[in-house]
Amino acid sequence: MKTENHCGSPLTDQELATVLAALRYYQAQGLADDPRLRSDAIHDIATGGEEANFVASLDGAGIDALCERLNLGQPTEKPKPTHARITRRMKLAEPVTGQLYAPNGKRIFAAKDWVPGNALIQAVTLQPDGTLEIEWSGETQLCWDGQHTEEYRGQRIFLDEDAREWREKQLTLRAE
Repeated sequence: MKTENHCGSPLTDQELATVLAALRYYQAQGLADDPRLRSDAIHDIATGGEEANFVASLDGAGIDALCERLNLGQPTEKPKPTHARITRRMKLAEPVTGQLYAPNGKRIFAAKDWVPGNALIQAVTLQPDGTLEIEWSGETQLCWDGQHTEEYRGQRIFLDEDAREWREKQLTLRAE
């Protein structure tokens, strides 16, 4: 028996069985519902990588629907993806709101920003050798207009709950 795939090329019974087994294994390992468990390579395959015209992978329900469709050879409604790896090249039909997570499963709580500031001086003493000894007031005036997020190779840096740094491309957005 042969089944038509989305590209119109047929699958043999052996190929179909292998694809179904791989999908069920992927699902059983929790990779469908928790993208943090995936390697970067598997996540890129699941989401189509940066150049994809979709932004997220199938969740467990989506895998179920796909397996059913493959088994029956009938089209099903396209499931809505629930997880997206963040890229600056994403093209969305509508905004997606959610929470960012690092590959270790920790929630992202901050961007690594730099804010210039001016440390205020209490007093200055000129020493006999010509050096200045400064007594700081203990206050710094921040210059918020100069704030910027640190980047590494064009990717913004974010911090998880343990203050571990992650590049933007490594993060996953979980839709609300």
